[in-house]
Parts: sequence; C-alpha cells; structure tokens
Amino acid sequence: MRKHAVLLIAHQNPDHQLKLINYLGESFDFYIHFNKKCNLSDKEIKAFTDLPNVKLFSQKYKVNWGGVKLTQIIFDLGREAIKNEDYKYIIVLSGQDFPIKTRKDILDFYQENDGQQFLLHYPLPSPWWHNGGLERFNHYHFYDWINGRSTIGLRLINLMVKIQKYMKLNRNIEKKLPPMYGGSCWFSLTADCMKYCTSYFDKQKDLFNQISHTFAPDEMIFHTIIMNSSFAKSVKNDNLFFISWEDGPSPVTLDDSFFPILKSSEKLFARKFINPVSTNLLEKLTALNSKGFEVEQGSFNSGVG
Repeated sequence: MRKHAVLLIAHQNPDHQLKLINYLGESFDFYIHFNKKCNLSDKEIKAFTDLPNVKLFSQKYKVNWGGVKLTQIIFDLGREAIKNEDYKYIIVLSGQDFPIKTRKDILDFYQENDGQQFLLHYPLPSPWWHNGGLERFNHYHFYDWINGRSTIGLRLINLMVKIQKYMKLNRNIEKKLPPMYGGSCWFSLTADCMKYCTSYFDKQKDLFNQISHTFAPDEMIFHTIIMNSSFAKSVKNDNLFFISWEDGPSPVTLDDSFFPILKSSEKLFARKFINPVSTNLLEKLTALNSKGFEVEQGSFNSGVG
C-alpha cells in the first residue's frame, strides 16, 4: 500500500503535533512548517527531526493570520512532497487538528476513494462570506504587516479598506483570474492534483502578486486552480473534517462535550484541539481508537519531557 504525505502547519504546542505523528504512524510522512514566531528549543526541534517519517522540518516564515504566508507554506511543502513518487495523497493539516478515526479506517478510506479530491469549496461570490467574499481580494489587506488578531490591528486594516472603497480603488482580481472559488484550506489531494497546482502556480508568474495583500488567499487559490481544471470532475465537496462553528466565524475549541458527536461522525479529522480544554477529549478519542493505534514506541519517542 502506498504512503501518504501530510503537510503539517503549526504555530504552538509541539507536544500535540508529536502525538498526531505518533497516531498516524509510518504510513504517513510529514512535511512540517512551524511558525518562525514560535521559539522552539533545540530539544523540541530534535524531537521532530529524529522521527523517521518527518521528511522536512522548517521555520522559514513568520506567519500572520489572514496573510499570504500560509499559502506560500502549502505550496513550499507541497513542492517538496511531490518529489517523492511514492505518495498517493497529500493531506494538509493544521497543528490544531487530530484524527477521529483509527489509523486503519483512514488508510482504508483513502484506498477505497483513490483518485478523488477532498476539497470543501463554493463559487464566489458566496453567501458564506461577508459581502460575497470578493472584497477580500479586490482591496488591499495588510495582514502580513499588521496583526489582524489584535483589536487595534484589525481596526487599522478595516480602516484602510474603507479608505480604498471611498477612493473607489478596486484591484478587480476576478477579471484577472478564471472563475473564482473559495473554501477550506484543509484538504486531501491526490499527488497528481498537487503536482498540477504547484506547476500552475509556478508558471503563472503574476499570480503571487495578485493574491498578495489579500485576505486569506489560502481559502481561494487551490480551489480556483482545481475547479478550473480537469481535476474538477474528481472533486468531492468535503474536506473530511468535523469543525464546529456554533460560536461564530472561528472554529470552536473542542472539549469533552463533543465526544459523542465525534464518536459517531463519519469524518476522518476534527479541529480545533487546544490544551488544556481538549486534553480529556483527546485521551478519550485515543482510547476509543486504540485498536488502530499501534504506535511504534521505540521509533516514535517524542523526546519531550
């Protein structure tokens, strides 16, 4: 059975990512980017790089929420992964994700659905996004320079957008790209589809400039490339994630109360898990799925105390 590659994008809690790597085991190789803002110790880095299925560990970029760096990371890690011809699927996960099925269930799923792309998507403009979503891309948003997670930073970014609207400045990106699609940036693509996306992005020299200084281009670029390609016919409109949005525009941090839902869910993964809120839930999920959790303890010792 061919292996799969996981592009793991993290910014905190390295212990959690080590548990994820342990859980999925040697049938999955990992290409990891940790936010450069995160000051990992040499011991923490070594805990990753010593693992036989961690093929790349990088801290190349300082990442701000909403900026273009996340898009660059996915393409960078994807380029590295497709150099290995052995992978069947390229799976993009965040550092706050965790499987909710056994390892065997996950491997069987990808085997049974071979050739399908799992990409949650919708055409733009979309009622799911504020004002249809196009103003995310048609006005300059400086998330790479300004912390949009802070109250002052977000107000400053929004003020700049209001000024652009008042001055009738519009980048008209939708006129420079094929029909646009948006969706989740956590997805599972066949290796051939990832090869196509990276090749397309690299050949379209102006594409990076067009998506720079937009808001969350990672939630648009892969979707637009794929849905305007021959791979569109193989796309399932599902990212294989359980995510709760009951508290608003940000995913809920999952706690014990979600265990019955996750136990019966048909999804493969869930997010988001943040300790200590999610500690007991993670323990319950691991115990539930222990029949598929055959961790090679000798090979996968995290080394973190």
